[in-house]
Amino acid sequence: MEMKVAIRVDASSQIGVGHLMRCLTLADALKERKAEVTFITRDLIESLETLVKNHGHRHVKLRNDRHSDNVVERDVMQLAHAHWLPVDWKYDAEQTVACLNRLGQFDWLVVDHYALDAQWENAVETVVQKILVIDDLADRAHSCNLLVDQNSYREYEYRYDNLVPSNCLKLLGASYALLRQEFKSARSSLRKRDGKISNILVFFGGGDATNETCKVLHSIKNIGIDQVAVSVVVGAANPHVTDIRKLSNQMQNVTVHVDIDYISQLMQDADLSIGAAGSATWERCALGLPSILIALAENQIEIAKSVERLGAGIYLGIFSEVTQESIEMAIRYSFEHPQKISEMSRIAAALVDAEGCQRVLKKMETNI
Repeated sequence: MEMKVAIRVDASSQIGVGHLMRCLTLADALKERKAEVTFITRDLIESLETLVKNHGHRHVKLRNDRHSDNVVERDVMQLAHAHWLPVDWKYDAEQTVACLNRLGQFDWLVVDHYALDAQWENAVETVVQKILVIDDLADRAHSCNLLVDQNSYREYEYRYDNLVPSNCLKLLGASYALLRQEFKSARSSLRKRDGKISNILVFFGGGDATNETCKVLHSIKNIGIDQVAVSVVVGAANPHVTDIRKLSNQMQNVTVHVDIDYISQLMQDADLSIGAAGSATWERCALGLPSILIALAENQIEIAKSVERLGAGIYLGIFSEVTQESIEMAIRYSFEHPQKISEMSRIAAALVDAEGCQRVLKKMETNI
């Protein structure tokens, strides 16, 4: 069945690009099924606007022409990420409703935004058939028909019991991870890792505002593992690209990749990953790549702890508490315990089968 779908999501150096990228993954899968997809956003940098359009989706940008100074209203909301919106939620809802009305009737509105909750969703639900919320935090109420949380937490099946309507269908856990087709395809040729490390992948998402990438590179340089190839991936939104390139030029074994579309190949080639505990966590797991994890935000902490508890990675802590020395210790440990690294690879690959996007699509199609 052909669908018309709108997606309300934002990306910035503050927000990161992970929300946009997983929505783009869902949008591409919808397009494969002949759906028409419209992205509704604020303040995307030009390269991300171009990315959305190059994938064949309509993009509408909301105006920031009414900046919120209503502190009382924001306090009433009590949303930890309310500051992610440069306008108040009511105005955002008004703009979104106007946009949806102008573009016609939509079967689904997908919402992936920590600054939006049930109040916003109630304000827009009259102009769409169904609402799908993508969330990770379980820190606010939602008014939706479907809720997707692709993360595996301790007792994750109960996280939203008092936060969504009783008739909301909850799709929870890594079996619903929204991974691109390339990861699903790569699963057919997974290599068995023996735990020996000759290739390391460093990737802290599209932003990395605190420059964890350079912290890791300094650690690798200090250890002196010149025989190990190191691939560093950064996005166009990374404000530290110049520093990263300068440092990597001092290291004969480092290659920097900017704004690439072949991350899955780099993950397949790598024997160990060092990176953020965001949505890329499940991409690495799908390809059986053992990881040293650093949380870049509070919402990544539980993800990282869960991955470590399950035996698929090593969690070092939130970035502000992770030192260069602790990174060096984790890297040395990985080299000294190949059997442990090999076991991490096996466990990671068993956690995520890369079929999550198709599972979500089937639920959308059967719940119109």
